[in-house]
Amino acid sequence: MKKGHRLITKAKNLDPRTKSPNWVYLFFIKHQIVEKYKIIKEVILKKIAIYKNMKNVTVYMGPMCGYCDAAKRLLARNNITYKEINIALEEGKMDEMLKKSNGRKTIPQIFIDDYHVGGYEELRALETKGNLNNLLK
Repeated sequence: MKKGHRLITKAKNLDPRTKSPNWVYLFFIKHQIVEKYKIIKEVILKKIAIYKNMKNVTVYMGPMCGYCDAAKRLLARNNITYKEINIALEEGKMDEMLKKSNGRKTIPQIFIDDYHVGGYEELRALETKGNLNNLLK
């Protein structure tokens, strides 16, 4: 049984004098549920629109990397979705990272579409200056 149905079933027994459903209360509960779903739907549609328009973020990282974890936290804090590539587990990804980053071997290496951001410190600097969101648009 759905949550809304449980509320309506409980509401039927609210009027002890008549032992009949209190239809005004039922309508009020139904209206509240519908309004909550409308608000949730609007929020979800806004988030989908934001993610559709957002550029692809790729993060090359490795195992036991504090800067990689910090970069992931920073991206999550800013609600930025990203593709995570572990160069230790995926064969050939180290060479791909070296080519894209012009030979930089440190991890993480962060890319927004084809733009090379750099490592965590460069990403943090972009966030501090307020340029990170501009790059993602």
